[in-house]
Amino acid sequence: MAMNNPFSAPVDQLGIVVPDLEAAVGEWLERGVGPFLTVRSVVVSGYEYRGNPSKPILDVAFAQKGEVQLELIHQTNGAPSAYRDFIAAGGNGFHHFGWFCEAYQGALAAAEGKAVLQKGSWTGIHFVYYETADPVSAPAELGALGEATRAAVMTASTAGAIKIAELIELNDTSRAVFALIREAAAAWDGKTNPVRPLLSPGGVLHVAADVISYKLKRWLRSR
Repeated sequence: MAMNNPFSAPVDQLGIVVPDLEAAVGEWLERGVGPFLTVRSVVVSGYEYRGNPSKPILDVAFAQKGEVQLELIHQTNGAPSAYRDFIAAGGNGFHHFGWFCEAYQGALAAAEGKAVLQKGSWTGIHFVYYETADPVSAPAELGALGEATRAAVMTASTAGAIKIAELIELNDTSRAVFALIREAAAAWDGKTNPVRPLLSPGGVLHVAADVISYKLKRWLRSR
């Protein structure tokens, strides 16, 4: 990712905000996108919306299509957030672009001066949403994402259009989570277990072993 413009690299994620998560997941499965890994009742730590603290509760589903991750988001309470306001304004579908940042602090520094829409963290993965008019390269996978999503992404990607751009921290946890999502898509037969929990019944990330592995590899590289 070019640090002089953190939004110039190819898009890693499309954020899709929906009023009904089950219905949205079903529509994507019908397009052949899946499986979806879901997590319920997400509480974002340190969340701020337009500079004010808030506590939105979210149900989220992740899937992978080619090089692009899809994140479906449904807010289940009425706390102030960009998601709530999008739905209240009649929105349903594509909401934001996302980039996974190896040099997260450097990306934040490069984005300095752009309007911060919201920020927070989940399971130690930090993120910031910005409002920007910078052009964005539309992902190659658009052809498989449906007409409404394709049109919304193309409209937002142009220079001068106000768009929402999210910078997402890549750390041991997020690398393991994102790898799990990619691997599930690569191994999926299009039928088996189309919707799966991202968390174990005890509320622990299924990728705990992968997180430990990433930390060990990083420690070995540092020696």
